[in-house]
Amino acid sequence: MSRRGDCWNKACSEALFGSLKVERLHGQRFKTRRQAMDEVIAWMLWYNRTRLHSTLAYVSPMQFEENWLAQSTPASQCMRSAMGYGFQGQGQVASA
Repeated sequence: MSRRGDCWNKACSEALFGSLKVERLHGQRFKTRRQAMDEVIAWMLWYNRTRLHSTLAYVSPMQFEENWLAQSTPASQCMRSAMGYGFQGQGQVASA
């Protein structure tokens, strides 16, 4: 935990929401909350599956995680699959 007044306290979440506002929501008007939620979900799926991130060597977060899982030890892979980690597709949990 950082101390009160620390400028890095919420930097990651603020960067994510800043990107969401600039890249997808700026200037848009929605008739319903559902339309707004659908737009945010579509952007987040794109952000995690497709958008290249410079801090991740220009791969998407999902590709980075898949690469990391492929390089990890077999014992930790068994633990992750038993815990339900490693998303494959739309909300589906990878099976062992």
